[in-house]
Amino acid sequence: MERDERVVVFGEDVGVTGGVFRATDGLFARYGQARVIDTPLAEGVIAGAAIGLAIAGWVPVAEIQFLGFAHNGFNQVVDQLARVRYRSAGRFSAQVTLRAPYGGGVRAPELHSDAFEAHFTHAPGLKVIAPSTPADAKGLLLASIRDPDPVLFLEPLRGYRQVKGEVPAGDYTVELGEASVAREGSDVTVIAWSAAGSTPGRGGCTGAGHLGRGPRPPVAGPARREGDRGFGEQDRPRGRRPGGSADFGFRG
Repeated sequence: MERDERVVVFGEDVGVTGGVFRATDGLFARYGQARVIDTPLAEGVIAGAAIGLAIAGWVPVAEIQFLGFAHNGFNQVVDQLARVRYRSAGRFSAQVTLRAPYGGGVRAPELHSDAFEAHFTHAPGLKVIAPSTPADAKGLLLASIRDPDPVLFLEPLRGYRQVKGEVPAGDYTVELGEASVAREGSDVTVIAWSAAGSTPGRGGCTGAGHLGRGPRPPVAGPARREGDRGFGEQDRPRGRRPGGSADFGFRG
């Protein structure tokens, strides 16, 4: 956001609260309410607003609070956002990043653990990114924000607390569409992405996860070393938002 003044962040509780998992903690105080915006619980509005902002020249980074809520904005993402470049015959592009925590393993309630990334990988024009290490999470997120076309950036729930790894300082990107070899062998090939590639205590692999349409991605070098830094520096999510409404619960 410091590098590009066009970048705006918005979504449910991303401003004052700093996000359910504190992924946007501190941004509201640093960049103000004009660039870090709390929205209503309306995923269709969040995705639709991102399209309009992108066409107007902004670079939206919108959060769908959990991927399980994304079906409420499925039309806007798949039928509208992903097709901007094709529908306009290249006159417009939509430089939009949609962040969404997803996946199981943390005993979250209904809808919060859904992992239906496959629904989105079948959408032409939409890249789906699913990192498995902290270093890849940072590098892939920066690459996603700078990509001229829309990206759905999935953040595994287990990664916020359980995945550790070294994160290079400064500005860097990890190329979208690259994979990495975690363990060399000659008998069997195991392909995994996101949290499945770095499950603690299960011999998990590490490396960039990329789901998308197009040519088979090339294989990159060996996985990065694991260290003592987590997937994020956020505090454990609090049980309630300011004003008393629950962070986790049924949506009406």
